Amino acid sequence: MREHDNRHTTLLIDAGNSSLKWSILKNQHLSEQQSCFYSEHTAIQQFKKLLENKAGSCDHILMVSVQGTEFNQKARQIAQEHSLSFRQIKSVQSLAGVTNAYDEPHKLGTDRFVAMIAAYHLNNEQQQKACIIIDSGTATTIDAVDANGNHLGGLILPGIDLCSSSLLQNTQQLALWGKAKNQTEFKPKLFSKNTIDAIGSASIFGLSGAIQQICLNMEKAIRQEDKNISITKFLCGGSAELLLPFMDSDFHLQKDLIMLGLQVISEMAQSNTQNYE
Repeated sequence: MREHDNRHTTLLIDAGNSSLKWSILKNQHLSEQQSCFYSEHTAIQQFKKLLENKAGSCDHILMVSVQGTEFNQKARQIAQEHSLSFRQIKSVQSLAGVTNAYDEPHKLGTDRFVAMIAAYHLNNEQQQKACIIIDSGTATTIDAVDANGNHLGGLILPGIDLCSSSLLQNTQQLALWGKAKNQTEFKPKLFSKNTIDAIGSASIFGLSGAIQQICLNMEKAIRQEDKNISITKFLCGGSAELLLPFMDSDFHLQKDLIMLGLQVISEMAQSNTQNYE
């Protein structure tokens, strides 16, 4: 790595469907991930506020976004107004050791692609392993990557809120469920005694059960090629901590998986081993 690259400070941003998440990368040190939901402000307003607070302490932005073209263009413009170098990750055929399984690589969600890159590199720090990445937020995605970095493909399920909102049509009920879900003392109940608990509990039990069954089937398929291969299951996303207590103990919670993927990509780009655009 070039000497002056060590002085670069990069703002890593994940512009998701429901929240904006970020970390600071400086001298190969990654700060704790922070986030804010798009409740009082739109996604681009949150992005602008973030840059107003962080622009003076960084000189680069590396972003993964599922927000769409309008947001991405405005984000680039705001970054330029602050004289910041701006790069947005796109899903491509191959990046940072991971090969995209999609026939049309650009149609794979970039958040999924970056999470797979992180999982693959975490997995291969000690020994080569296959991995399954579960990212549960607005949607729940489940992707498998073999020990050589080949994306095997994946599945997409509704997230917890989408499961619940399909039944909780009434605005007041939706608001009550949102409040209950965000309370740390909320626990799903097999024998619920009100509608919100019944639907919310079933959504959590149902999604956690579906994830585990899908992962079991994926593991069986992967082991048809190598029955002794080790497989690590990473769980991330906004609903990860809510789901984890109802899943087997071999699921590894990694809340900052996308930030770790952005770190891998940033450091490879700085060392001139990978062009990420």
